[in-house]
Amino acid sequence: MSEATPRSTDNVSFEVVSAFPGLTALSSRSPSLDGSLPQRAVKYCTPVIEGSAAGFQVVLAEPVRLTPQRSGIDLDAGPRRLQLTREAPQLARQLLAAGVPLSPWTRALMEAGGIRFLRDRVLIWTGLLVRARAGVTLFVTGAYNRGAPSHFDEYAIAPGVLAPLVLDVRAPFPRAGLWLDGEVACVLPIDTDVRLSTASLEERPDALQEFSSFYDPTYFAEKKKGPTAKYRRLRSGLAKQQGEGDAQLVAFSRGEAEVQHIPRYLGAKGFSRKPSHGSPVQFGRIRARGRLSGTWDGHSIQRLRYARPELARRLPALWSRIIGTSNPKALEQLLACYSHTAPGEPMLLAVPPAFLFLPPGWSVVVDGYNVGGLVGMRAVIASAALRSLSMVWKIYERGDLVIPAGAPMLRVLPVSMKCLESRYERLPLESFTQPTARAPDEAERR
Repeated sequence: MSEATPRSTDNVSFEVVSAFPGLTALSSRSPSLDGSLPQRAVKYCTPVIEGSAAGFQVVLAEPVRLTPQRSGIDLDAGPRRLQLTREAPQLARQLLAAGVPLSPWTRALMEAGGIRFLRDRVLIWTGLLVRARAGVTLFVTGAYNRGAPSHFDEYAIAPGVLAPLVLDVRAPFPRAGLWLDGEVACVLPIDTDVRLSTASLEERPDALQEFSSFYDPTYFAEKKKGPTAKYRRLRSGLAKQQGEGDAQLVAFSRGEAEVQHIPRYLGAKGFSRKPSHGSPVQFGRIRARGRLSGTWDGHSIQRLRYARPELARRLPALWSRIIGTSNPKALEQLLACYSHTAPGEPMLLAVPPAFLFLPPGWSVVVDGYNVGGLVGMRAVIASAALRSLSMVWKIYERGDLVIPAGAPMLRVLPVSMKCLESRYERLPLESFTQPTARAPDEAERR
């Protein structure tokens, strides 16, 4: 892992100033998570390794522990954090005197020592101020693919807004305390102007045609010998030139796909449901078609069952009408929807009948929802190489796995390759200062 590894010499999506150096870093991840991902995934599962590398990880230099007490929340932190708590009020006054345009909400946070204890959460300032450039929104999420479910609530920062990068940690906390250490969150630059619509497979038969073309008989013949790396080959040959147009999310029926908006923004007045200017960023959501159940015994998923009566009845007829009978194995894969990746791997693969159509030069960030003992991972899929949406869940504990029918499965976030490959620029505090007003001279008075 390296702090702010440049991804492009001129593709800057946001700016960062460290008001309290040495407390928090923004780092680019190793795609293999420093070797912690299974070797098979590193070699063949390009979407997962690109999902692991997406965005910039928020890395704490010192651990923080939050412990519930009868009188409230106790915070145990290292010397750098305690120093910020003491010095943040004075730092706020210095920044304001220097002309840094701190919002009233940011100033109040700093004057509270960079920590605010609320009824159901704790806000912790990282010591960083960020500002997205035009056309870019910063989406602050959990640190996907690394560990167990996070206690963080997500939020976005609209372009042009100078905002403190905070950790929004929600209660309840474990009795023994919640430790925050190392990678704790991710700052993901995304495109602000994304327009997304939905359609059914009946309305977009080309989705099944492209699925059958990718998962053709040759694919399954090669898969018997081992991983095919077909997606990786197609992905490497794509042009990076960015096209224009809207995105369309296609599912078996319209009820399984829905368009949502990022529901929380951090602006000058604190958190709100909408950005201070412009429209909220759209994303898609796919819900489970039927109920899934199984048991993870520490080595494999036993008794994996998926109830899908309507899908099993209607999809083969639609497939036969559009594709014919030449590729039954691809149809079987769509009907199965879920599969265990491999014995010994605590992972469940989901390939629902859901597809995304995007302009050239765009990809999709697919985030799995945490549900029923399954922790969603993050993947990045280049839509031009593969329209089909897929995602992997990770399993951390032995026991039953349950996904209720209708439960959210996947979050679908269209992002341009330019945004995904962008970098941030470190700026000194002076870059954020406002010019000092001067008295007009004699000529100007006239």
